[in-house]
Amino acid sequence: MAKFVGKPNEGFETGWQLVPKDGNRELVLQSGGGLNVIDVGAHKKIIDLKETTQGGLKMQNRKFIIKGLKAGETVIWAKDSKRNKAQIVVEVKPQRVVKIAFNYVEDKAGNKK
Repeated sequence: MAKFVGKPNEGFETGWQLVPKDGNRELVLQSGGGLNVIDVGAHKKIIDLKETTQGGLKMQNRKFIIKGLKAGETVIWAKDSKRNKAQIVVEVKPQRVVKIAFNYVEDKAGNKK
């Protein structure tokens, strides 16, 4: 059975991958030999999808690089001539930097936090 495998999403649903805008993610299509890979959002140019596998359609495990071009959501399908075999939702979001501060506290008894 074909399936897409990406970077673990730390507890988020499977079948979904977050890609930073202007960033990259690697994606593997397992058991994907002979399947056509189609980016549903290609007309919107949300992502750039490039296969990096040597051997292409003949290889069972195929690697792809996803580059996030602009914010949005798209679907990547792996199909044979009759039906979908696997799909993954890709969401592109602008990367956000969050600054945090830690307070260091010590009391007279020597307790530290």
